[in-house]
Amino acid sequence: MKVTPFALERFYVDYEFTVGTNISASCGAETTTADILALAGDEARERYLSLGLDYRENKGDEGLRDLIAAEYDRLTANNIQVTSGGSEGIYLLMHTYLNPGDRIIAETPVYQSLFQVAHDLGAEAARLPLAPEEGFVPDPGRLEKLLAEKKTAMVVINHPHSPTGSVLTKELLLELGGLCEKHGALLVSDEVYWGVFYDPADRIPHAADLFENVVTIGDMTKPYGLGGLRVGWLASPRQDILEAASTMKDYTTMCAAAPSEYLSILALTHRDEIIEKNMIIARENISRFNDVAAESGGKLSWIPPRGGYTGFVKLEAPGRDVREFCIELIEKKDVLLLPGDVFGDPERFRIGVGTPPDAFRRGTDALLDFLREMG
Repeated sequence: MKVTPFALERFYVDYEFTVGTNISASCGAETTTADILALAGDEARERYLSLGLDYRENKGDEGLRDLIAAEYDRLTANNIQVTSGGSEGIYLLMHTYLNPGDRIIAETPVYQSLFQVAHDLGAEAARLPLAPEEGFVPDPGRLEKLLAEKKTAMVVINHPHSPTGSVLTKELLLELGGLCEKHGALLVSDEVYWGVFYDPADRIPHAADLFENVVTIGDMTKPYGLGGLRVGWLASPRQDILEAASTMKDYTTMCAAAPSEYLSILALTHRDEIIEKNMIIARENISRFNDVAAESGGKLSWIPPRGGYTGFVKLEAPGRDVREFCIELIEKKDVLLLPGDVFGDPERFRIGVGTPPDAFRRGTDALLDFLREMG
């Protein structure tokens, strides 16, 4: 299989680990091992230091799966398959569920692997556009038209959404899922930001609690700032889908790392404290960027995120290429933004509101200086 380069990850390969200030990341503020062990206490710390490092269960530690399932209303540990981050979950699901010639529908803009893996497997990837004037949420009428055009194997959505920070209402999610059921399509809901809702009224159920023919994707990376653990999961009432993913995992990562599973258990035991800490940081940064947009002289505009840790900012500078703008900002100010063309939108860039506040202010101050120097 010929693999299409992952535009977002290739950009980060070039710049993420050499730039001085990164204000583009999609995660909550980084959580350290010391942070987790301080929350968990001395006994948990001693168990961590004496942890065995042999192979682990393919499906994931049962205690970990119990804690993941506790986030859902009607799932148990048997409905969870642990994966190496959400990214492996996407890979396993696409490879085991789809065949060449199948068709999927995926939102745009969206994380590239949510459609690219299917396309590289020989599936048709139709796109469901999310418009800023509609709040970057899918239009059910547009989805139904796409579903009516041709038999569709899978519909992929992602909310809270990266890069825009949009969220769905329960009513809209029910409508979208109902359309999938009507047309016999599997609903795949990427929910890696689930739990990060800035207004409690925006908190809605997991799609896996509402439908039968559904798979949701979660991970420890986005809400908890724990990308280095590489722990994610697929959650579904569909045991056949989970079993197929488990079988293919034998050929990929086989199992999770013991320290990663143990630290994930501790983090999920204290999930509320970690998420609240990260949301306090993000709220401060959202307020800060509202000020930045106001001070930009009309050069920047955005819809503040309602969930997750990213915002999608439009550059109002005719004649300026956004990718070139981002690269020049790196070269002149040592600050990293993510150009929107990696999501299929060349007029915007992604900003990460989960960045530690000092770094966020330093980066946004440099961004404002750069805009002033542009004239």
